[in-house]
Amino acid sequence: MRRTGKAALFLIRRLLMRYNERMDTPSKSPPSKQSVLSPARAAPSGKSWGKDGTNAPSKSLKVKLRGRDGAPLRASELQQGFYELGRKLADYGDVRFKWATVYLTAIDENGQEIRLDKSGEWTLHPYVSAADESGL
Repeated sequence: MRRTGKAALFLIRRLLMRYNERMDTPSKSPPSKQSVLSPARAAPSGKSWGKDGTNAPSKSLKVKLRGRDGAPLRASELQQGFYELGRKLADYGDVRFKWATVYLTAIDENGQEIRLDKSGEWTLHPYVSAADESGL
């Protein structure tokens, strides 16, 4: 029994690694409206699709937050990942960002995808205090 369990874990890890490799492989299909707006999907040549649908290299930064060994992230782990991203971006000084779009796929305890909100979209604006506005 013990040997079978180890073999099953090995196969599951191997399948997850192959799945992750496939998800990271560039798509060979022409860009859809969503992929033109999102630089996450790469063009066949390895370059990102530009806004006009050409193979212009993208200047955007792709950030991946992943759980250990492909496990789903808890909300607290996701939060820590965003904090770590903020700390890394702080090293670049006074760089500004046009926008950031984050796609989250939530799952229940059975691994089934769920929707957190009926609209499926939130727009958040960072909090700016009066001290920040006045430069204090």
